[in-house]
Amino acid sequence: MQAFLAGYAQKEAGRAGLDLRFLSLAPARLIPQTDIGAAGVKGYAAYNGTSEAAFLDAMGPGQTPQQVADALLDLIGEAPAGGNFIVSHDGVAALS
Repeated sequence: MQAFLAGYAQKEAGRAGLDLRFLSLAPARLIPQTDIGAAGVKGYAAYNGTSEAAFLDAMGPGQTPQQVADALLDLIGEAPAGGNFIVSHDGVAALS
């Protein structure tokens, strides 16, 4: 939904002649260091009948809130208008 909205907003800004740039950035997986991420991990682990640690291990390496914040700051100055990105422990990648 974020990617759709960023693209739609960018097209509308262009049509209106506004000098605005939209982009979306999403974490590649839940971030348990945040309140929302912790709640998601707890809920998905319970749904899957596993421990939170086992659920996180199955997801593989994650990114930290700081990595997401750093990625956003890097993208603000460089990302193309209407671009959509995902950030993981490996860095930032553009979504097609």
